[in-house]
Amino acid sequence: MDQISLVIILLAALLIPLIMARFKLTLLPTAVIEIIVGVILGPSVFDLITANTTLDLLKNVGVIVLLFLSGLEIDFSLFRKRNTELTPLEQKQALDAPKYSSVALASSVTVPSSFYRLASAGSCKSPASSATCGYQRSSS
Repeated sequence: MDQISLVIILLAALLIPLIMARFKLTLLPTAVIEIIVGVILGPSVFDLITANTTLDLLKNVGVIVLLFLSGLEIDFSLFRKRNTELTPLEQKQALDAPKYSSVALASSVTVPSSFYRLASAGSCKSPASSATCGYQRSSS
């Protein structure tokens, strides 16, 4: 039954693209139709195919090839920012936008170094960390 399962899968993989091309079926991609036929032929519906090590290997290779081919079809030019003119609504929003954002103001403010000394001195609570706080522990 193992070889029959392999033959059924190979025939389905061969016939599905040929049938789709012959009848000009473009409603769904070929890979989606092959997945649907695999579910129908597999243990979910007709149970014509039994799992074995060869089919497990083919299953893993098929997923890798499917992901690789779908990655090849990505059009990366769609991710680039296009230089287009602003619509009237965007122009109005750009004019109403604040000139200074809170992030820009916060990054431009300089903090005096004495602030850091005060902040670190207040964080020393335990006697074990007194060496790092800038004062010595008295020896009694």
